[in-house]
Amino acid sequence: MEFVRVVSSSLPPPADAPAPRCQSDLAEAWQARWQEAKFAQRRAQAPWRRLRDTVRETVDEAYREAQAVRAEAYKEAERLLADARHTADVVWKARPNGTVKNTDAAKGAAGAVSDASPALRSALLKGTPFWFAVPTATALFPEDGSGAPIAELAPGTWYLAISGNETASEITAQTADGRRGLVRKLAYIQIG
Repeated sequence: MEFVRVVSSSLPPPADAPAPRCQSDLAEAWQARWQEAKFAQRRAQAPWRRLRDTVRETVDEAYREAQAVRAEAYKEAERLLADARHTADVVWKARPNGTVKNTDAAKGAAGAVSDASPALRSALLKGTPFWFAVPTATALFPEDGSGAPIAELAPGTWYLAISGNETASEITAQTADGRRGLVRKLAYIQIG
């Protein structure tokens, strides 16, 4: 306003006046503009604060969600890793001649639930077909459960498990040539 006073005065300052005169209409116009600018600044502060707070809350929420997803992913990875280690331990403990190093596995029936790996139990509970391999030569019996074995499953070959019963004591499998039968020896089966 002092600048407006100085530059807008067309009259010479009086000798006894401390400051130059200002045109009153010009001074009023500039004063109104100044007040509008101050008012606009004040009005803009509240939305700016709201915007800043909203952005901060959104970023914080996204960070928390990312941390939760990351923690869940780590937990799932640890579970998968533990399951893979267990399965690998079970598979590698079986010797080529059919004997088992782990005496705990040999104490129960060959196809008992306790001998089935967690991965096998999980696959059986899902009720969907899955691929599996046997650690040693394993007999494939007729589906009706009678008679002698109809085929022998070889180690290192993947077979399709079509279904299994709830107690995990046997699974229905299919060979590459289409023969179907029951696998009763579930200890150390590797799930694919």
